[in-house]
Amino acid sequence: AEYMGMLSVPRASRLFWFIAISYTEVTMCIKYLFQFKFFPWNAMKDAFPFMSSPFFAPRILGVEMKEDYAYYDVALLMALFLHRSNLKRFGLWKDHYDDASEYSTSSTDSDSEAEDPEKATQDELEKERQVVALDVADDDDAEYDADIEDIPLPPGAEFAEAMMLKIQRFFRPAVEFYRRMTDPSSSAVTDVYAPMFFCDVISTLIMIFCWSAFASTGGGDMTKNLSENKIPETFLLLLLLQFVIIIIDRALYLRKFVLGKFLFQIFLVAVIHIWLFFLLPMITDKQFTENLPAQMWYFVRCIYFGLSAYQIKCGYPTRILGNFLTKKYSILNMILFKGFTTLPFVLELRTLMDWMFTETTLSLTHWLQMEDIYAQIYIMKCEEKFDDDFPSKKAETKSTMGKYMKGGMAVFTLFFIVWFPLLFMSLLNRISLDNPPSALECMVTVGGYQPIFKMMAREDTITALTEETFVEFKEKYNLEDNPDSLTFLMNYEPKDITNIS
Repeated sequence: AEYMGMLSVPRASRLFWFIAISYTEVTMCIKYLFQFKFFPWNAMKDAFPFMSSPFFAPRILGVEMKEDYAYYDVALLMALFLHRSNLKRFGLWKDHYDDASEYSTSSTDSDSEAEDPEKATQDELEKERQVVALDVADDDDAEYDADIEDIPLPPGAEFAEAMMLKIQRFFRPAVEFYRRMTDPSSSAVTDVYAPMFFCDVISTLIMIFCWSAFASTGGGDMTKNLSENKIPETFLLLLLLQFVIIIIDRALYLRKFVLGKFLFQIFLVAVIHIWLFFLLPMITDKQFTENLPAQMWYFVRCIYFGLSAYQIKCGYPTRILGNFLTKKYSILNMILFKGFTTLPFVLELRTLMDWMFTETTLSLTHWLQMEDIYAQIYIMKCEEKFDDDFPSKKAETKSTMGKYMKGGMAVFTLFFIVWFPLLFMSLLNRISLDNPPSALECMVTVGGYQPIFKMMAREDTITALTEETFVEFKEKYNLEDNPDSLTFLMNYEPKDITNIS
């Protein structure tokens, strides 16, 4: 309902806001009535295992006793009342057709007063005829609907024609809604693809760093999986689906296919809500309200849905700029553009999609050459813009401070790019979780015979090594006689070593 209100042209109707406010108030009242302990599911909370399930019936219906049951509803109700007060203050609370009728009535009255009475009388008679004609048309439509409903269902063309008419009347509101939504005279054309793509990037990063919240078994330790060269199937599937969404969104944007974007929006809204509120709790056995990464991902997706609705409502621009980073000529844009071009296969993928979904007479080779020429020209214009902002005299030796500042930043950037991955992986090894042994079994065998010695150690005989003991242990090895042993011990700390007796 929220997205349908955002897609309404020229704005959401007054009935929409009445329904939203009434629904929120009724929901708050129902939640309040079920906050008492004489209800059995509140009195015996968590008494049975099925009560802790995410699909517990009172929890699904929202009638479970909670301390913070009304916080979000009160905030939503305040936002709705604030929006209603703003609409009333700016004179937008009435529906657009009411405004149009009042405007036409006032303009007609003023014109009739200025003109002669005979013409005003003729205009009034003409308006009465139009009203009568509309009433007759409505009566004819009502009679026509009644006739269609009374049509018998014989086999043949009459039955097929009657069914087609019923289907057309059933889908007529949706078709009329889409026609008003895509009317070019209702709103100005805009381009919000860059914020939508940014939302896609943020949601992808949330999945990468918090992917265990979307996995069935918690995903395990990411450091361990990377060290063992393992890629979990859930992680790969989520990234693949996110990548497919970005590709489809880019294709619709390049083709300016508003109907496809509208259908894709409806599909995404339905699938994502089913997955987040029904399938994901079933997979993780965790409620959505307890899954913080899923809430963050859903919040970013809601922003994406709002931007998509605004794009559908306004329509795609006639001229689409290939890269939003090249809209301005500045050093920051040039650095971001160069960073974008250095990403592996990203520039090639965008160029191929632009060539596929853009009407052009160029071949793929010529299109790639054109993109390369465009990139070089853009970098040159950014450099010229920098020279205009910070002019310097020609044929003059550059100052030492300026060279140190500019060259030092470049050297630091290259140093960071080269050494940061190694430092990051080294820190990952140092901040990994400790995993001390809980039991030990030692056997001594000769060949394939039975063991001649066997020893078992449990947790009571396994103790952590103290700092003093570890220092004494390292003092037994010196750098000259045992360099390899001392180097090996330097990679560990006392908490990583246990003493088994």
